[in-house]
Amino acid sequence: MRSLLIVAALLGVSAHPLSEPLPWQSLAPGMDLKLIADSKVTVVRIDPALWEFELAAISKTGETAGHTAREWCERNKFTVAINAGMYQTDANSQRDRR
Repeated sequence: MRSLLIVAALLGVSAHPLSEPLPWQSLAPGMDLKLIADSKVTVVRIDPALWEFELAAISKTGETAGHTAREWCERNKFTVAINAGMYQTDANSQRDRR
């Protein structure tokens, strides 16, 4: 089964209204791609029955410096990298909860 890397990365999305999204493009069985927001946002749809998900992070490797998504994929032979960091609570959110 192929591995999928979930790695922290930054994604910038413009604030203007979204344009009509392009149709889904099949990349491999169980993996499709769609570009939206004038092709500034890439969406990957993955069937978890066909792909293995794996979390990679410097906290797991013991390294002191991070890597780009491309570097994580190249180093570990991953097919796709997804931003897992966007789900982490940031310092401002913690302060606002007090």
